[in-house]
Amino acid sequence: MSDPNKKDYSFLWKNEDYWAIWLGSIILIFALIIFMGSPPENMRENLRAANETMQYETDRMAGLPYEEVFRTVAWYNAHDAHSSVQGRNTETARFFMRYLDRVFRWETNPVDAFIISPELAETRRNANVERYANAVIARDEAKERAQAAEDLAAAANFRDASLNAEAIAAIGEWRSARTEASNARSAANTQPRNLFATLAVLMVVIGGIFAIGMGVMGHSLKKFFIAFPFVFLVATSSFVLAAQQQANAWGLEYVMWALFLGLLIANTIGTPSFVMPAVQTEYYIKTGLVMLGSTILMNQILLIGLPGIFLTWGVTPIVLVFSYWLGQKVLRMESKSLNITISADQSVSGVSAAIAAAAASRAKKEELTLAVGMSITFTAFMMIAMPAVLIAVNMHPVMAGSWIGSTIDSTGAVVAAGELIGPAARDVAATIKMIQNIIIGAMASVLQLTGV
Repeated sequence: MSDPNKKDYSFLWKNEDYWAIWLGSIILIFALIIFMGSPPENMRENLRAANETMQYETDRMAGLPYEEVFRTVAWYNAHDAHSSVQGRNTETARFFMRYLDRVFRWETNPVDAFIISPELAETRRNANVERYANAVIARDEAKERAQAAEDLAAAANFRDASLNAEAIAAIGEWRSARTEASNARSAANTQPRNLFATLAVLMVVIGGIFAIGMGVMGHSLKKFFIAFPFVFLVATSSFVLAAQQQANAWGLEYVMWALFLGLLIANTIGTPSFVMPAVQTEYYIKTGLVMLGSTILMNQILLIGLPGIFLTWGVTPIVLVFSYWLGQKVLRMESKSLNITISADQSVSGVSAAIAAAAASRAKKEELTLAVGMSITFTAFMMIAMPAVLIAVNMHPVMAGSWIGSTIDSTGAVVAAGELIGPAARDVAATIKMIQNIIIGAMASVLQLTGV
């Protein structure tokens, strides 16, 4: 006979909420071992030197009006050196990263999303060798012009607004030329690839990871392994459709295609019964959310400062609560789960927050679909309209970035909208959005505890 006073801790391995934490942590620990176990040569010294240079160049601009402050050629050189120090550049990391490659861009044949044949690779290399050579020349010449313009501005102690403006323009042209050279280099170095084999390995690994929790929680592993390839196929298909050149140009991301495929299957043939054992939506989402929250760089929080933290962690919950109250008391929405899903979507972080809120509040699939559809529609509009309005009212770039980061839903759309205003707005907007994403996990936990 069991002791009634003895606490039962079996929920730690029988509940998918905790398995999401265990699996997410295992994956992150493994990644840390891979990326940090064999760091790039002289990593710490190179990072320290780059940081010191960036700080020195930043201090040179201290005391200038914001509109005259710019990042120097030396700052960008140090920044590029800092960015090049990546764990993924080691041989060990490259071995594992090749299994995480996204599908390729394709135009008319979907097979091109998976295979770059030796013939096609050679054709692309030959077609881009001259482009790369010309791009390198243009990049180097642009850098010389940028350095010359900066030297003139420095000779005036950065107190001549016109010289500062010329330096900013010249450095911007150099950075654009550098990006073109980088793209041309990638095209000129095209190598034969076949993603079918790596995707098969990835499917087995991901399926095996999730099967650990499924087995311990008492589900049939045989049924799960039979069904999982079909779930993986639908997910991969959404990435393939998003990689089509025209779809990519229109901004039709994989989230929208995954939604479309799910609706198409559900409303035509219906989800086959043998696939259902692997349709573990909440299990996958919760594991992904653990990893998403853990990969947020905390130094970004320090960079944005107390105003940014208050904007994201203070204002966002207020907007969430107000939106939910408005839906219940003023609009009198019948479904609380639909109300909280839409409220989370438009106040926290778009589709990711909507999915988390829907899972926590046990919203119907139709309710989640409606919320996600609304999010995608308004995001597409706001991504273009908001920068135009902020530029028209001549809002300060930092303030504009704060508005964009806290109001536009998708992280990708936030970066794109901020870029339309400028680098400062882009960086602030992206940081605000990343900090805001951290709230997703806490929001889902509160919704579960309160039973909304």
